[in-house]
Amino acid sequence: MLHSFKVENMYSIGKEQEILFETNKLNDNSVAETKFGFINKINCIIGNNGAGKTAVLKCISFFIWLAEESFSGSKIEDPIPFEPHYLNKDKSTKIEMVFEKQNNLFKLEFELNQDIIFYEKLSIKHPEENKFKRVYSVDRRKNTMKTLYGEDLSPLNKKERERVKSKNNSSLFSYLLTTGSLSHLGFKNGIFNIFYSNLTKGGRHEVPLLYDCFRLSEVIRKNKQFKDEMVTTIKSFDVGINDISEKPAGQFVLSDRNNNTIMDNDVISFIHGEGENQFDVPLPFESDGTIRSMSILFPIIDILKNGGLMVIDEIEMSKHPIIIKQLISSFEYSSKDSANVQIIFSTHQPLLLDNRSKSQIFLTEKEDGINTDIYRLDDVEGVKSYENFGLKYLSGRYGAVPRKEVQIG
Repeated sequence: MLHSFKVENMYSIGKEQEILFETNKLNDNSVAETKFGFINKINCIIGNNGAGKTAVLKCISFFIWLAEESFSGSKIEDPIPFEPHYLNKDKSTKIEMVFEKQNNLFKLEFELNQDIIFYEKLSIKHPEENKFKRVYSVDRRKNTMKTLYGEDLSPLNKKERERVKSKNNSSLFSYLLTTGSLSHLGFKNGIFNIFYSNLTKGGRHEVPLLYDCFRLSEVIRKNKQFKDEMVTTIKSFDVGINDISEKPAGQFVLSDRNNNTIMDNDVISFIHGEGENQFDVPLPFESDGTIRSMSILFPIIDILKNGGLMVIDEIEMSKHPIIIKQLISSFEYSSKDSANVQIIFSTHQPLLLDNRSKSQIFLTEKEDGINTDIYRLDDVEGVKSYENFGLKYLSGRYGAVPRKEVQIG
């Protein structure tokens, strides 16, 4: 579970910003009690266009890629895929994540530019201990690679060291994941059991609706339990769908701009109406909002069952806010151990601030129009826990809204 995230000099974030997901009390089911305190399971980021909401989430998604996939997912000559702040291109970038894994607290930190990871360190804190201790550290700042190890990790052999040394653009953590060298610390798949985001290391991943239809059709055909859960949830959306048809809906083709076939596949149909008025509608003919809502259901169900972190940019896109509120609230009442389930999302929809606590709402502003500033609502003086956060936000009480009247022409 994610406890905190710190970033400096990445995208629109020029100055160091720290995002804390910790809270001081167990308010309700949206807060998890862990060995190291109380953690918010549901976290919302809101702010003006261009204020840095997406930048914050891109930083988190990039961090996961750097930590887990950079060794296997990049070539020696590849630049590290991120952008420093436009005014700090000659300075290094620093990112740090504190997270819980199998009742231990870990801190993973990097200092890098687009060519090299200068410094990397993994630390661990056991429940009975007061401070972090080193698992390993890697220092490449003097044109060499100095590696130190703690008692929780055996040193690399000469061959392994040469492999890691040859890829200055990849993390040691990602290499150790591929070799299974961190499995004794609980890292079998990665930092989180499941990590899902609609952002890649380079930005938002816009998936064609028809591709979503292909993916959903395949999952529903193969997994009866998921199909049943999908039907139950979709019925609650009140969009007129009553069941999933067993009949094939036919072949659909996904093409590029030049009309070249990218993918073709059968899709499922959904049953509308009842009795004599019952009819089947192929999934691609459903509304965009219905398809997008069903598409996000798959990772939500997966995370609620197996634990993980979901990072979603503009979660309300093409979806009714009441449906989105229902999807978000599922993180409060998951059957999985609550300490393993977490969502961080950005939004322009103030209605989604309802039912959140002050410590679960983050606001972004551009300081002097240059640097993204991130602050938590409980840091705003005078905010009461019983306020209507949505209405107060729209009134400008908390900041992070357009400061001038919009003028056209």
